[in-house]
Amino acid sequence: MTSSSCIYYVYAYLRSEDSDTGSVGTPYYIGKGKGPRAWNKHKNVPLPKSNKNIVILESSLTEIGSLAIERRMIEWYGRKDNQTGILINRTSGGDGVTGPKPNFRGTNHPRYKEPVIKSFICKTCGEKTEFSTKNDKERIFCSRRCAVMHVKQEGQCKPRKRK
Repeated sequence: MTSSSCIYYVYAYLRSEDSDTGSVGTPYYIGKGKGPRAWNKHKNVPLPKSNKNIVILESSLTEIGSLAIERRMIEWYGRKDNQTGILINRTSGGDGVTGPKPNFRGTNHPRYKEPVIKSFICKTCGEKTEFSTKNDKERIFCSRRCAVMHVKQEGQCKPRKRK
């Protein structure tokens, strides 16, 4: 294993004051990163007001090792969203793909919206075709009989020739 593959670390953001969830010095977020990740702004996680509240828990790790430690630390402290602990992490760790909040699906979050079925009538062959709004940018064919590719639009379609 080369030293260039051990570039990851696991970090924690510590509370600077007491809260209803935890006391001063306890972590409120655990993450995995490389380079300046721990000091960069995150999408839904507030950065600590002081850099002294950013702690590197483990460093010089492989990616797999850092993911394992991140998961272990999140499991140890627990998550607020599933009432198991004090962290604001929204997943169980490991690149944010495992353990999303159980009741997250079915909310109005755009990622989990149910697709809407729309339809159009092909100007070329007159066939009515339905499509899902989940993949609106995808090009479709209205049928096997019609060799024209169409851009999806509700009501009618605009024929486009194949390239």
